[in-house]
Amino acid sequence: MKRNGDLVRQTTLALCMPLVLAVLALGLALAIPARQAFPAKLVPDSPPTWERTYGGVKFDRATSVQPVPGGGFVISGFRPSTNPKHLSAWVLRVDERGDVIWEGSYGESTSAASIVPLDSGGFVAVGASFLDGGGGFKAWMLRLDDGGKKLWERTFGDRKNDLAESVAPVPGGGFYVAGYSFSDSHLVRDTWVMRLDGKGRKLWRRTFAGKSMEATHGMAALPAGGLVMAGGMAKGDGKNRKAWVMRLDDKGNLLWRRTFDEHERDSADVIAPAPDGGFVVAGSMIPEDPFDGPGGWIYRLDGRGLKIWEYLLPGEGDIRPTAIMTTSDHGFVMVGEFTREEGSRGVNHDAYLLKLNAKGVKIWERMLGGDRADSLKSIAPASGGGFVLAGYTESKGAGETDAWLLRLDSRGRDTWNRTFGGAGFDGFLSLAKASDGGIAMGGVNHSKGGGLAKAWVVRLDRKGEKKWERAFGGGREMALAIAATDGDGLVLAGLTQSQGSRLDDDLLVARLDGKGNLLWKRALGGSQNDTATAILILPDGEILLAGFTRSKGRGRADAWILRLDGQGKVLWERTFGGPGFDIAWAIAPAAGGGFVFAGETTVGKPTGGGRQARDAWVMRLDAQGDPVWEKKFGGNKYDILSAIASVPGGGFILAGNTESKGAGRNDGWVVRLDAQGEMLWERTYGKKDRDAFWSITVVPGDRFSAGGFAVAGQLGSTRGDSDAWVLRLDKKGGVLWEKTFGGKKGDSVRAIVPGPRGGFIVAGSTESRGAGRRDGWMFRLDENGRLR
Repeated sequence: MKRNGDLVRQTTLALCMPLVLAVLALGLALAIPARQAFPAKLVPDSPPTWERTYGGVKFDRATSVQPVPGGGFVISGFRPSTNPKHLSAWVLRVDERGDVIWEGSYGESTSAASIVPLDSGGFVAVGASFLDGGGGFKAWMLRLDDGGKKLWERTFGDRKNDLAESVAPVPGGGFYVAGYSFSDSHLVRDTWVMRLDGKGRKLWRRTFAGKSMEATHGMAALPAGGLVMAGGMAKGDGKNRKAWVMRLDDKGNLLWRRTFDEHERDSADVIAPAPDGGFVVAGSMIPEDPFDGPGGWIYRLDGRGLKIWEYLLPGEGDIRPTAIMTTSDHGFVMVGEFTREEGSRGVNHDAYLLKLNAKGVKIWERMLGGDRADSLKSIAPASGGGFVLAGYTESKGAGETDAWLLRLDSRGRDTWNRTFGGAGFDGFLSLAKASDGGIAMGGVNHSKGGGLAKAWVVRLDRKGEKKWERAFGGGREMALAIAATDGDGLVLAGLTQSQGSRLDDDLLVARLDGKGNLLWKRALGGSQNDTATAILILPDGEILLAGFTRSKGRGRADAWILRLDGQGKVLWERTFGGPGFDIAWAIAPAAGGGFVFAGETTVGKPTGGGRQARDAWVMRLDAQGDPVWEKKFGGNKYDILSAIASVPGGGFILAGNTESKGAGRNDGWVVRLDAQGEMLWERTYGKKDRDAFWSITVVPGDRFSAGGFAVAGQLGSTRGDSDAWVLRLDKKGGVLWEKTFGGKKGDSVRAIVPGPRGGFIVAGSTESRGAGRRDGWMFRLDENGRLR
């Protein structure tokens, strides 16, 4: 079950009540004592199947999530109220994709710590209601119908300060509500539980008082009747902490109580029933040295509260459990808050997930979060498998803090949003749909070559599972382009280190079978740098390559087009360009035969910075590689077109970047040409920094979609050095939606293709997540640009 008391306490902090702050100073010493945190993450980030943020520009948080009968989820939390000095309880009803069905704010100085759906329909939430004038608070309860309309609300409190942390429906009707109270002196805290009828009227209340600070952190109603509660108690300065678990009958009578103090300063934070009538409970501990020893624990208890097994959470810092649940395989998933210290940045938080089997053996662990404070407080099963988690994020969303909802698969991860690579610089530069509906990604990998660059191919099946991975080359090689062939094979092209040279490269082309075995490999070129940047498989199985050569032609670099047979033998080759640098970056088939390549060509005189201006360059060739027409576009600065696609009905759509147009230092640029190369329209996109597009794809129109285009690249500094950038455009270049993805470092998308069942698959590289200094990155979006 859930533990949400810390969020209630954070809410009171936001309300700036002096009396409450004094209370919190004591409460935090018991429930969440301060300690130094370790500086590094335990495991790499694991991106979600999908994620949503909710809220405005201020302070919005989710505290609890539960599945709703019939589908979707209900989320509770708090957000700013109509009075800017106060917060209001906040409830959202969302569907299976996290889209909001309805949302509502309730009360003027309230916070919802926990919510549950009811079999009879509607929802009940509990939390705190803050009193006017005196600075105290009462336990608070809210009953809603299916549409979010308030049916009734109640406040409870035998003393000045009562907080409700957990609620559970009672089999047969009514509710259990658990929380804690402060004494008038604020030096003693008591835990309590109430039984209410279906209208929220109190039937009985039990208080468990003593001379120490006590708090209930978790509670669950039991199918056999009664309930189980978990919490902690401390005396004096909080160093003498003990965890406790209590079992009560349906009248609130104590059946047994167990205390656990085997570790330093223990507290039981969350508890859930186990399938055999026992329980699983997780807690935290505060050792004298936070870098020595475990950071928490999970106990498996029998029906009498006796320990069956124990699992110690990773040490070197602070992992505080926030939720736990039993899975369908009789194992357990725990959510925790992982705290780390980041030098001058202070203390940060990430969400930590752990999966254990029925015997307490670790199956997997995951870390989620960004470069700021992110925390998950609740977990619920998702229909079809996997989990939904709710909490808050400062790293994502629109505001200072946004409510955060994520869905993960049953392994705590998403096969369609992943990083690949090792400790070095690795990245994907190209992407292709395979004949079986899967995906092939090509790029460069330094991790597998001891620091040397290897051409890298990762092959996924249609579910996003890795089929195989290959790295080629003994020196410096890169797969800049990749294409699928009939029979599940692949052709990759790029560059390879010239024989006997450390400075110059040859054009690389290689063919793989469906299992990744190398069928043949060719190095083409001369004594200087020669590279393939694009590849096209022709209907007869022959191969068309585009790139540039410095060994041939008449300029410092010339565009280079080659046609090969299926075994890599050159059938013909052509060079195009003038005395400067001329490069073909992309190539596409033309209606009626032949090809069109796009790239850049040197024009004008050197600029003040020493660079020569470049114009975007487009050329139509016939089937033998002879020119049909040539066009140049741009201004007096650096303008290139790096991607091209043929448009059904004729003409071409191109993407790149421009310094001569737009609003920033460098803007993304999309150009629409007719079949003769005449410009129909052009658009620029971006902000004030350096923005660029690297790939474009045509979105086919049908009865659900008007067609248009999707373009991908990188957006200059938003949250970091650069973010991956994806836009969906209509047929005239108007923006239907725009999304950025990334963290505090450099992230970029280099390729985009339509997904096997709609939406898009994109590939690139990331420095913000993964295992190395830079990793290959692939993720899937739905038709609205949401992570799938």
